Amino acid sequence: MTQVPYNQAGVDAKRQELSLLAPVEFEEQMNLIQHSTRVWYIDNFILNSDQIDYVNAVPQLLIDYIGIHSRIAFEADEPFVLEVPDVYYPPLSAAKPRKTKPYAKGGGTWTPGTGKAKWKLEFGLKFTIPL
Repeated sequence: MTQVPYNQAGVDAKRQELSLLAPVEFEEQMNLIQHSTRVWYIDNFILNSDQIDYVNAVPQLLIDYIGIHSRIAFEADEPFVLEVPDVYYPPLSAAKPRKTKPYAKGGGTWTPGTGKAKWKLEFGLKFTIPL
């Protein structure tokens, strides 16, 4: 796997790279994303030392949450939108815990009498890693 920039273009390139893997290799990467999230992100994105320190300091419960939702997004080919500022200036209260905002959106249709249902799901977590 190659390292890509930590921006939306990099995430899109990583999605493309994952989609070209053989099924067994794809499943291996999905397991790494879910169960070794910190290592996978550090190995797959070009991060500076401050970003790596930040990723290593994120609480395990949040890392687990990010891992499962990242896997869902890649595996189900759902939207994966990375929201980071162009330039990050840490606030004076940078020592305080970062705020995160999980979200889930979904909807679907069902046609009576046919047993056919269609669902669209989107999961995400908005948080900032310093640039």
